[in-house]
Amino acid sequence: MWIIGINTREKHFGVDPSIIVAILGVETHYGEHTGGFRIIDALSTLAFYYPPREKFFLNELKEYLLLTREQHLSPFALQGSYAGAIGIPQFMPSSYRQFATAREQTGAINLNENHEAAILSVANYFKQHHWELHAPVAVPALARELPTESLVSDKKADKEFTLAQFKKAGILPETNNTLPNKAALITLEGQNSPEYWLTFHNFSVIMRYNPSIDYAMAVFQLSQAIKAERNSEQHVPSVGIKPSRPAI
Repeated sequence: MWIIGINTREKHFGVDPSIIVAILGVETHYGEHTGGFRIIDALSTLAFYYPPREKFFLNELKEYLLLTREQHLSPFALQGSYAGAIGIPQFMPSSYRQFATAREQTGAINLNENHEAAILSVANYFKQHHWELHAPVAVPALARELPTESLVSDKKADKEFTLAQFKKAGILPETNNTLPNKAALITLEGQNSPEYWLTFHNFSVIMRYNPSIDYAMAVFQLSQAIKAERNSEQHVPSVGIKPSRPAI
C-alpha cells in the first residue's frame, strides 16, 4: 500500500494521479524490476562503444558522475537498466538531477527504494513539462476514408492540424466532449484493422518521458483503466465491511 496520499500530488503539482501510477507501473511494475546493470558500466559502454548515440550517453555519463558526487554515493554503487536509467521511475541521470524531489530535501534522494520520492519526482517531471490537469490526452477517431500520409504523424506525433481540417478530411473524434482545437493523428495496429487516434498536448508530455507513441498510448490506456477502477470503488455501496484495498 505504497501509493497512499497520491491525490495530494494532484493538488500540489497539477498532475493526474492515474498518470503517475501508470508511469510507475509501465516503467518498473512499481519498483519490482529496476534493472540489474551497474550504471557506470552501462553508460560507459554506450558512451564509448555506441556511435549512433555517443553524444547523448557521454552527457549522461557526465551527469551520472555529478549525481553521485552530489548524493555522496560511490559511482560503482548504483544499478539500473541496460541504458543507464535509475530507480522506480527509471530516470536517466540528467532527469534525476533536474527533477528528483522528496518531501524532506535533506541528504540523498533515493529513487530506488523511496516510493514517495518516486511519486513526487514523476509528478514534478510532468509539472515541469507543462502537464495540463484534466485536459484530454487522446481520443479515438473515425476515419471515413483512408487518411493521406501528410495528415498522419509517425514517430513523434507532432503533425498538428485543427479539428476543422481533420473534419474536412473525413476524420472525426469519437466523443462529444469539448476538445482542444489542434491535434495530431496517429495510427495503431488494431485487432482487425488500423486504429486512429487524435492526440493532444498531454500525449506529447508523456512522450517527453519516453519518445515512443506505443509507450505513450500504453501509459494513457493504463491510466484510464486505473481511473475506471478507482471510480467504480468509490461508487460501490458499502454492505457490511468492505475489504481494505490500496488507495490510488
